[in-house]
Amino acid sequence: MPETGPFSINALSESTGHDRRALKRWLIDFEPAGFEAGNPLYTAEDAEAAITKAQRSGRRTSAAKERLLALQADKLAFQLDVLKKRYVERDEVEAEVGQMIQQAKTVLLRLPMALAPQVVGVSIPEAEQLVNLRAKPASSLRVKITHL
Repeated sequence: MPETGPFSINALSESTGHDRRALKRWLIDFEPAGFEAGNPLYTAEDAEAAITKAQRSGRRTSAAKERLLALQADKLAFQLDVLKKRYVERDEVEAEVGQMIQQAKTVLLRLPMALAPQVVGVSIPEAEQLVNLRAKPASSLRVKITHL
């Protein structure tokens, strides 16, 4: 745990590994050492005492409840990241994926014209052998696509 100054509930949560809501509940009996932007600040000693007291009195939340609280906190953090525009917008992703699909479609539509001259006038087994679609479809198509 850090050694200096009063700390916010979030800082204490990060340094102790306990859920911030549980810490806030446990620190209810302790007088804040100060306030920052309207949020209470507590000393490391008060936090340690509150944790010890909660553990001794059996008021520690169950593992499942702590997990639920952690997941809810993660969800809120994600929502904040979305609001801060740290994720790509859906419209941008749709436009980029649409462009990739259009490029793939163009290449695939050119395949018959590119492959037809190679198999004109031969039997089906010979054509398959020439194009090599039966043995290695992905790699042979990749080779043929790069030549377009």
